[in-house]
Amino acid sequence: MEQINNNIIDVTAEGFVNDVIEQSKQKPVLVDFWADWCQPCKNLMPLLQQLAEKYPNDFVLAKVNTDQEQELAMQVGIQSLPTVVLIKNGEIVDSFTGLKPAGELEQWLLPHLDAAEAQDQAPIDVADDQVSAFIADQNYEAALAHLQTLPKEQAIWQMMEVHLLLGDVNQAQQLLDELTDEQRKQPQANIIAARIQLQQLDLQGRENLMAVKSLIDQGGTEQAAEDLL
Repeated sequence: MEQINNNIIDVTAEGFVNDVIEQSKQKPVLVDFWADWCQPCKNLMPLLQQLAEKYPNDFVLAKVNTDQEQELAMQVGIQSLPTVVLIKNGEIVDSFTGLKPAGELEQWLLPHLDAAEAQDQAPIDVADDQVSAFIADQNYEAALAHLQTLPKEQAIWQMMEVHLLLGDVNQAQQLLDELTDEQRKQPQANIIAARIQLQQLDLQGRENLMAVKSLIDQGGTEQAAEDLL
């Protein structure tokens, strides 16, 4: 087990019984089955980590890299990614697959937390149910169209999320820049900023590879090699 934070850990097959099953008898354990090649996994993980940081004493976030732990994923019956499984008292009590918006994710988790104070805290973000349904169906254009009918203060978090899912980093950055000082203090503002930076780096890397491929296609192999270096 590699401990990333007080309640965020990386779990392997060897430690699954102690780190997940046994620990779930003390507090709920949220197991995130993910893979590095899975973009929805990368979008979901910061939201799970955000919740773990918000409720550090109420549950443990256990992350399982399915590329490295294929046998464990098969034993648990994981068929698609991301899959999130909630374990309490050694038993699976709830699960979901795919991506959930931040507010919907917190609303899903809160009823399973034992601490009364956790139940009393307001959700990170009030997600619009219709938008959440569109996102779940990967109908991002419809999600944006619906968000544009809502008050901007209510819609802005999901708008940034949808733009990132569409790969529209510039629009997401523009919305981030428009946040009020109070909104910038919220944890999800930092999460969105980090996701924007990651996608910008990813886009830059793709552009560089396309430029190199173009040079190779044109016979400029020496220049392409220099560009890669």
